[in-house]
This record gives sequence, C-alpha cells and structure tokens, in this order.
Amino acid sequence: MVKEEPPGQGPTEQGAGSVGRFDYKNEKCRALIHERRLRKQETPAQIAAIRAALDEGERSGVSTRTPDEIMETVIARKRKNGEL
Repeated sequence: MVKEEPPGQGPTEQGAGSVGRFDYKNEKCRALIHERRLRKQETPAQIAAIRAALDEGERSGVSTRTPDEIMETVIARKRKNGEL
C-alpha cells in the first residue's frame, strides 16, 4: 500500500518504503529501517536501538575523521569485544 503524506510532513513508516521520494534525510533513514524490519523481523527494542544510534549520529555532526579511520576504530572495537 502506497501512502503519501503532504510535502514537509513526511510519510509514516507504513508508506515510507514505497513513496519513492524523500522530503528530508531522516525520512530516508526511517524508510530503510521499515524495509529492514520487514525483511529481518527486528524486534521493537532492536528498532529503537537503531533509531537511537541514528539520532546520536545526527546530533554529533560531521566527523573530521576519514572513512578509513572510522573503519579502523570499528574493527578495533569489535576485536576488543570479541566480535571479530
């Protein structure tokens, strides 16, 4: 079902994945979360964690680190936590 909201109000999660255009950047993130939830069946708690991480990232602003530096940090953290 395609549900399109008036410009500037953004779609609901239900319609975001199929609207085809996005009025603002957070709308795209919500659409991706919705699509992922449909495919992976994440729990509401997992979705809340993803949203919190996205919100935190948005609040933190633009990074001065390069993509390689960010990847190195992630890999080091995952090794430390036993995830790699």
